[in-house]
Amino acid sequence: MKPIHILLVEDNESDILLTMDALEEGRISNKVSVIKDGNEAIDFLMQSGKYAEKNLPDLIDT
Repeated sequence: MKPIHILLVEDNESDILLTMDALEEGRISNKVSVIKDGNEAIDFLMQSGKYAEKNLPDLIDT
């Protein structure tokens, strides 16, 4: 199965660590991009600014 690209939008560091640990424990080897701010998430999805060269995610988790 092809790995998917997950965009995690979360500003709580503990929740980020929990999510990353759960993915690792489940042996899910997908690419995860973490964005901590809603405005940055919009930039990421619009591929603007510092995210101009980033690929769009297959899944968004908030």
